[in-house]
Amino acid sequence: MVGLVVPSAYGFLTGIALDTSRGIYVVLVILAAIGGVLAGFEMYGSGQGAVRGLVGGALFGGFVLIAHQVVSGDATVKLPHPAIVLLVFTIVPGVLLGSWGGRLRFEVEERREGAPAPFDLGRIGIGELVGTHHDSVDEMMGEMLTHERHGIELYHRLLRVAEGSSVALEELARQMIRSEEMHVAEIEKMLRKRGDA
Repeated sequence: MVGLVVPSAYGFLTGIALDTSRGIYVVLVILAAIGGVLAGFEMYGSGQGAVRGLVGGALFGGFVLIAHQVVSGDATVKLPHPAIVLLVFTIVPGVLLGSWGGRLRFEVEERREGAPAPFDLGRIGIGELVGTHHDSVDEMMGEMLTHERHGIELYHRLLRVAEGSSVALEELARQMIRSEEMHVAEIEKMLRKRGDA
């Protein structure tokens, strides 16, 4: 019921503004567009939102024209000729905005049911973050040392594959091996106890 009364009453109010104040009319039309998205958001999915926008846009436009004729018939903004064509300019945006609102609702509901957020890094298969489940710094550093050594092994494999086929890739692998070996040396140095040689 509200879905019928609100666009009708708001359309009538906008139709009064059409004949009295151009500025108020423009503001009310912009607010109507926002209302179209919000009305669509009450529906579930773009299809239901589009139907809501179709009905709301038709009622809004129809009552703008009715109020326009009741008040004076002298608009402060130029209307299409014949004036009934205004319905095209309220129904088509109503369908699009309602559809968008329904789609937004669908996405919010789906996300709420456990779907990952759009920028969830877990979706790209990144493993567990190193060093987040340890009781001591030494345990964390030991795990980092293991990962660094594993990285060196992988870069050595890359070097073997690239040898003779790509000089640039060979050089990259050698640079990465040097870098990882420096990391290993730094971690090993941090793990040494005072007095260890």
